[in-house]
Amino acid sequence: MKKFLHIALLIGAVSALMCSCEKGPKTDGKAEFASFVITAEANPTLELDRDYAAVINHVEGTVLVALPELPKDVEPNALVPTFTLTTDDVASVDGTPIVSGEWVLDLSGDDASVVVKVEDVVSMVSKEYTLTTATTDGIAGMVSAGIYVAKNEGKVTYDITAAPGADGVATLSVSAPLTEVVMSVETSLDDVVTFNGQEGTHEPVWNSKGIETETWWTATVDFSFPVDIVVTDAKAGIVKKYVVKSVNDTYRASWSKVGSIAELPRAEYAMDIDPVTGDLYVAHTETSTVNDVTDDRLTVKKWDGSKFVTVGEPAFSAKRATYITLAARGGKVYAMYTDNAVSSKLTVMMYDGTAWKMIGAQGEMEKHTGLSNWRTPIEVTPDGKLFAATTASADLTNYGVVKRGLHVGIWDGSAWSHVGSVAGRAADQMTYLNRLAVAGNDLYLMCANQNEKTTSVYKYSAGAWTCVVNEYKMDERATEIATYFGTMKGFANGDVYFALGEMVYGAGSWYLQLFKLVGNTLERVGEPIKENQNSSAAFDFEFDAKGQPIIMYRDNAGAEHMKVTTIDADTQTWCYPADLGESSYGGYPAYMQKDTKGDIYATFIKQNQKLDEAGKTVKTYEVVLYKKVK
Repeated sequence: MKKFLHIALLIGAVSALMCSCEKGPKTDGKAEFASFVITAEANPTLELDRDYAAVINHVEGTVLVALPELPKDVEPNALVPTFTLTTDDVASVDGTPIVSGEWVLDLSGDDASVVVKVEDVVSMVSKEYTLTTATTDGIAGMVSAGIYVAKNEGKVTYDITAAPGADGVATLSVSAPLTEVVMSVETSLDDVVTFNGQEGTHEPVWNSKGIETETWWTATVDFSFPVDIVVTDAKAGIVKKYVVKSVNDTYRASWSKVGSIAELPRAEYAMDIDPVTGDLYVAHTETSTVNDVTDDRLTVKKWDGSKFVTVGEPAFSAKRATYITLAARGGKVYAMYTDNAVSSKLTVMMYDGTAWKMIGAQGEMEKHTGLSNWRTPIEVTPDGKLFAATTASADLTNYGVVKRGLHVGIWDGSAWSHVGSVAGRAADQMTYLNRLAVAGNDLYLMCANQNEKTTSVYKYSAGAWTCVVNEYKMDERATEIATYFGTMKGFANGDVYFALGEMVYGAGSWYLQLFKLVGNTLERVGEPIKENQNSSAAFDFEFDAKGQPIIMYRDNAGAEHMKVTTIDADTQTWCYPADLGESSYGGYPAYMQKDTKGDIYATFIKQNQKLDEAGKTVKTYEVVLYKKVK
């Protein structure tokens, strides 16, 4: 009996001990800095352009406080760091506790250092860190890789650039194998770059104050094989590895630059092809002086197959024209723009084959469709009626309509009238993404609700609007819609297609997607194109002679070039995009349309620089015209 009693007591003691342990304090058993940052907000005297994270080495017990080159007469003697520690830790200097965001750190003077003790108050483990500072960005990374015409004359005809993806691979699309070429790599500051194990040549870019603002490294490589790139920031103790490889850009040979309109004063422009005559028109501004008043007035040009020729009188707007849209049908050309001569109200002009004439009164569209601070879509239906859709930024009281939102006006050949509003929509929700398109004998309106990150589609038929697609969302994780450049197109057979862009949370890139309207749903065409986009990334689409879709878009990485891709007929996947080798100016549209012969044309606008008569560098703009030639 005693034996059993002893065993029971023993089991009870062990159980009590186990319970006692389970109820005791928990600890991670670590005493470390989890983060250490010099923020711009907490250190206004340093005039930092961003926050600078320190480089923490837990093995060596060091914290390198990375700082840029500081303004003259500014010393790092009053740094206010923002830091975090592992669980249950406290930090102190010479026995005095320090608090994140309050402690003032002095690292001025040569070889200055401060020792911080970090202690876990539960496990009683501790570690000492020696804090020093260095002029470095604390980053090692490749921003972009490229093969540039300036360094490879006779070997390439356009700049080829790419930014590395999340996998550290940068892919340059080339039209032919390249052997001995000079590759250029842009990195963060203070980095050293090796190309296949050999250190490259450093080519810094300095500002007027003698401070390095860009860091470039170059080397001659055999680009017929992938190139291993190693970027090292010795001060920060960081090493990053990348690979730059090539793909055969066969699709680019399908496109040729056939024309341009250069040295324009503003980036404002629009393009349209007449579906009846096949004529291609471009509207833009040019500087002119009328009655001693100089301004950037509206001009429209037509492409005659070899050059652009002016349509009617040049510079025909009263004063400056902005947010230009264009529509043509049956030889008539309509241009709508915000008119600086009448407090930026909407004005419409029409070319009837002989001269430019005003449609309605100057600025009259204000009372029909509201004020417009954005590019307003216009479209001409087969029966010759002109429609315009715009977001009202103030209450609209004409025709019994008293509310802000999206409104549509119609010109029937003799007068403007109001033909409906999108119910329940607020002006700030409509934002920039409003599009009109004719499909068969019907008119479609696409609009975005930026608040809800959704897109809706409306149909105008037999004098009434109906909602076809209500509040569509491409991805439930979407955090932003490409509000400038969603695109919709209708076709004579009644088909309607959409190209939309959404930023997806956590994906790190935009999803550019083509859809077809089928009944009351949007059906995907191919998989999403995941590229370096942003909300102002221009794109448009068309279909080739085989019925395959083509999308042109602005790649936001590197040189921000325009790229073109199509769906492979065999695999039904998007081909590797062809780089047109020219950059698109952000915030302005691109257009792609087919003429009556089946030829496909594409335009976008780019920014250039030139020297004026005084030798000062000024910015100019150029409308670039490409044609699909294969």
